[in-house]
Amino acid sequence: MNINPKNPCASQNERGSVIVIALVLLVLLTIIGISASRTTEIETMIAGNERVSKQNFYVAEGATLQAAQIMELTDLEFVGLPWLMDEQNTNSGGTPLPAASYSKISEHIYKHENWTNDFSSELSDLPGEARVIGLSKGIVPTTSWKMTTSKVYEFEIYGRSRLRGGEGLVSVGYRKAY
Repeated sequence: MNINPKNPCASQNERGSVIVIALVLLVLLTIIGISASRTTEIETMIAGNERVSKQNFYVAEGATLQAAQIMELTDLEFVGLPWLMDEQNTNSGGTPLPAASYSKISEHIYKHENWTNDFSSELSDLPGEARVIGLSKGIVPTTSWKMTTSKVYEFEIYGRSRLRGGEGLVSVGYRKAY
């Protein structure tokens, strides 16, 4: 039996094992710390992206609701809105607008040049770049045969926002009788 005179309980081949165990534990704790730090960094980036996404959504939604309110307060029979198109892709003056007709809007909705700038001054209280496109879908078929009742028109309003490298797009249906 080989007994260490300084520590009679420890054998000769166990010298330095505490240092090795301590170094292994230190390496494991370092790896866990680096992993936790990286996970926190990724979670922070995800939260930032989610915040930008929500901001863009709410600004786009605000633009569409403000456009709907402007349409509600405007006599559309006599006053045309420059961002409102009919099925022939024209505004109230009969001038073709850069965006596509309603049947092809899905092809052009994401192109920046198809969105009108004319609405930006009306959205001064919204942050970032808020734009809208309004599309007239025509007269809604009704069950009433009275000639004196107003015709109900259906519209689709698209709102878009670009803030902090993100983009939000919202579509709202709207009907108005005139």
